[in-house]
Amino acid sequence: MDAARLLNDVDPDDSRRHGVGWIAVVERMAESQFDDMAFIAARACAVPTMLVCFSHHGERWVRGSFGIAACDWDACSRLSDSGLRRSGELLIIPDLLLHDELRVSGIDCRSLGARFAMIAPLLSGVGDEIGAVLALDSKTRSDARNMVDVMQVVAGQIAAQLESFASMAEHEQHRKFLETYQKLLEDRQETLTVRNERFKTQSLTDELTGLANRRAFDMQFEQALAQASRYGQHLSLMLLDVDHFKSYNDEFGHPAGDLALVQVASLLRDSVRKSDTVARYGGEEFAIILPVTEKSGAMGLAERFRAAVANGSWEKRQVTISIGVATYSGGRASVEAILGDADAALYRAKSLGRNCVVGAGATPNTNQPPLP
Repeated sequence: MDAARLLNDVDPDDSRRHGVGWIAVVERMAESQFDDMAFIAARACAVPTMLVCFSHHGERWVRGSFGIAACDWDACSRLSDSGLRRSGELLIIPDLLLHDELRVSGIDCRSLGARFAMIAPLLSGVGDEIGAVLALDSKTRSDARNMVDVMQVVAGQIAAQLESFASMAEHEQHRKFLETYQKLLEDRQETLTVRNERFKTQSLTDELTGLANRRAFDMQFEQALAQASRYGQHLSLMLLDVDHFKSYNDEFGHPAGDLALVQVASLLRDSVRKSDTVARYGGEEFAIILPVTEKSGAMGLAERFRAAVANGSWEKRQVTISIGVATYSGGRASVEAILGDADAALYRAKSLGRNCVVGAGATPNTNQPPLP
């Protein structure tokens, strides 16, 4: 039995379903309950900011929120009720800064601290729009279509919970209905949790190699640097590039090149420690985050990784990698600065003949002769 059929079991003559009784329901519910709804919705949709907004007779207000500390509440509530969509319609705005109608309506999108928005309507028991669920992200999103079903379910759950609270308050005789409905909500939440875990895994994993992807790397490296800075720890980063990969693809074809990348990824994964993170940084380039690792230790690990690949068993021809190493040793430093140091070291390793390890600002490790 679905939510629509359950809600239809409520007495259609109930005055709250034909008036503004839902406002009283919203006010009686604790704000923390709406905050919990926003939190669950944000996690389900994998966005940093989620709001539950209501509107009535031209008035707009935010009742529940997650991750909204830096946002403009008034702009958010106006965006949820901006007239950009027909009543009851879900709206996706891929880039708020490029949306001309927002500027015309006088909404300052920069005050939102967001680029992407999705707005899903909240409907009353008789189908009237009483508010909206607003998802925001500081970056544009290419996977917005994957969020549509989740947002619709989330909005349906929130609207259904309003109905449920009203029903509990006014119709004790519907206790059995509420118990059944609660079980439905639990089943829906379990489905959302499973779906969210699947979406999260897919969004943070490189499809070809199974390693962390660039998005996951960016998140984990930022967190690792924050922790190293807070606790006064060392943090090292490696950028690795498969040598002469273009010629490998040209000679043996892209399928063979993909297999080579998968094998490199496997060798790296088998060589790192449990605390390390290996990611496919892009194309034939990989990155390894080494928490609590000073420069000398990182250089030793890099040489081990280089040797593991160089001594690997390759079907077409020998494959080698060049490695640039950078280390955070305390003080103030940015993600961009450490990445820049590692990238510069990698560039130097390649310019010195490849198949070697170079630390940022250090003499290259060329114990193994570079291959042509």
